[in-house]
Amino acid sequence: EIAEVLEKIPGAADVKVEADKLSPVEIGTAHHAFQQFVSLECVGNGVELREEAARMLRQGFLSEAEVKALDVEALAEFWRSELGLALRANARSVHREIPFTARFSMRELLEFGFEIDPALPPDEFIVLQGVVDVAVILPQEIWLVDFKTDQVSPAELAEKARHHQPQLALYDRALSRIYNRPVTNRWLHFLAPRRTVPV
Repeated sequence: EIAEVLEKIPGAADVKVEADKLSPVEIGTAHHAFQQFVSLECVGNGVELREEAARMLRQGFLSEAEVKALDVEALAEFWRSELGLALRANARSVHREIPFTARFSMRELLEFGFEIDPALPPDEFIVLQGVVDVAVILPQEIWLVDFKTDQVSPAELAEKARHHQPQLALYDRALSRIYNRPVTNRWLHFLAPRRTVPV
């Protein structure tokens, strides 16, 4: 028997908020939606990003409150960074919000650093579903980028990166199997402190 585990966004249950005020989870969701739908031809500066946000508002991808919550300067700094420029240079190979379903053994999940219920049989398999923020799928390799919108201080970055490492390892293994090529680069980008951390 295969156990099924569905990955969910923590705290993404229905949240009642006042008009024009979003919860941290909702602000994070707005930034992820923006990064999903922004045209990579229109990320050169803050003006272009604001125009893109206005387009998404008109097209219904973002609400007015979500547009107001965007940290446009942090987004602009990402797209001007070395990683942002690399994504723009490979725009045709950039895939965003890729859903996947993959089967993993107990041994693999332990290898990644996940805690496993010891009551499960060692030969059990678990099916995991997730969504990869950005994958650059090149002919011979794959790059992974995951955006984090937590309010993180520079001093906390290393610990936060360690915390998210199992997640990126899982994405790595899943996509390398699906596309039959290795993942050669994995990055976490923390928008609030405006820092990219290789994992």
